[in-house]
Amino acid sequence: MQAPDQSGFDCPDPDSQSDPETKAGLEESAVAKALSSILAAAILFAHLGSALGPVVPVVSLGAPLAIFLLLRNRVDARLQPVGWLLALPTFALASTIWSRMPMMTFHYAGQLAITVLGALAIWLTADVRGFVRQLFAASLAICLVSLASGHTGPSTTGPVLVGITGSKNAMAAVGQCVVFCGLALALDRGQPPLWRVAGALATPLGGWIVAVTQAATIKLLTLLAPVICVAVMALHACPAKIRPFLTAGLLLATVAGGSVAGKVAERAEDATLKTFNKDKGLTGRTYLWDVAWQKIVERPVQGYGYKAFWMSGSADSIGLLRSQRIADPRTFSLHQTYLEVWLDLGLGGLAIAATMLASGLIAALYRAVRFCAAPDIFLAVSLVSLVVRSFGDTLFQPFYAYGTIAVVLIAFALFGAGTSERSVAVADPRRRRQDRAAMSFRT
Repeated sequence: MQAPDQSGFDCPDPDSQSDPETKAGLEESAVAKALSSILAAAILFAHLGSALGPVVPVVSLGAPLAIFLLLRNRVDARLQPVGWLLALPTFALASTIWSRMPMMTFHYAGQLAITVLGALAIWLTADVRGFVRQLFAASLAICLVSLASGHTGPSTTGPVLVGITGSKNAMAAVGQCVVFCGLALALDRGQPPLWRVAGALATPLGGWIVAVTQAATIKLLTLLAPVICVAVMALHACPAKIRPFLTAGLLLATVAGGSVAGKVAERAEDATLKTFNKDKGLTGRTYLWDVAWQKIVERPVQGYGYKAFWMSGSADSIGLLRSQRIADPRTFSLHQTYLEVWLDLGLGGLAIAATMLASGLIAALYRAVRFCAAPDIFLAVSLVSLVVRSFGDTLFQPFYAYGTIAVVLIAFALFGAGTSERSVAVADPRRRRQDRAAMSFRT
């Protein structure tokens, strides 16, 4: 007989290890885990490589469905606590009711829902260490493919590498992912040796990409990452009684730093533009933010419907897009998470987005300060970086890599690993026989 352990799962009977049916189930379980991890990396690769075109939605829909099928024994129990992370796409779908462009809103809100489901599928496949390996593999592959393609795009100082990411900022952010993941792998004794070596070798490549792509905010955040690590380790060494107060101070500094980082980056770009006699229209965002505020005041509670205002074809939206030299509104982003969500979804959507990011950041900092392990520090540094970027970037967009990564990190910070002790995809055959016997006895 099997005795239940304290976690509520059945401890394996030593005799069952020799059961051929049990061994086959365990082998199939391991295969399911490996395939799921590969599919998770494929989702990240597709979202990071936004210029891949039709491949992105196909992978974004197909890979999560395959993961849910492979890990179906985890889905019911593990996804229930994180279900509230679907609140934002659910609210976006609900905005179809009051949207000025209901079919357009439904289309893009559906894509946002697929994106968040993809993030939850990634979370389900691994713990934080496993996610670091998945993100490292995906971001390094994007860097190598982008370097091989040699595709460039405009910047304040001339053409820079954009590869298959679609923009210089996205390319720089991929390089930052390589740096963060590479260091997290190299410094973590819990990672496999080959992954640690690969992380150490790839980190300089990521740093070089960050340096040459002329994305001021990404540069600042990459340089500040060691400062955040030192702050977390210092807080961990502090007496437990004063840790909450110091951690709250670090949290406030992060939120304040978000708005400051955007202004510093804008000033840096302005200075560079003047130096090289470039057109400010390449980088100006403050004008759009002012217009967004004016439109928010007109409909502050309900918003205009997800993606409805910029794709409405109205004189206002067309004029604004043309002023920014944007021919296709589908490529437009307001570059400010909170303003864009408020404009689209009103106060309700703003509250959901802010709650997601704030709760994830608090939980990540708490874990990092309490445990001070490499995976927890990676979690905290990455979420700090994304929260700061949320003041100068729109995170929650369909098939957008950094929104996907943010949701995965929030899930890890709040709910721990998506893995469970129950076997994956194949239930224990011995337990199935016991359950059938118990059922026949009761009936």
